[in-house]
Amino acid sequence: DGAGGDHRIRSRSLLLFGFVVCMALVLVASPSSAQTPTRLAPDE
Repeated sequence: DGAGGDHRIRSRSLLLFGFVVCMALVLVASPSSAQTPTRLAPDE
C-alpha cells in the first residue's frame, strides 16, 4: 500500500521536525547557549 508507506514517512518526518523544534527551544531557552555562541557558530 503506497498510502501506508506515505503515512509512515510523514509520521517519521513529523517526529523529526518536532525533535528539531524541541532542540531549538531548549537552546534558545537555556542561558548557557547565550554564553557559548561558539557552539552554534564556530569562530574560525
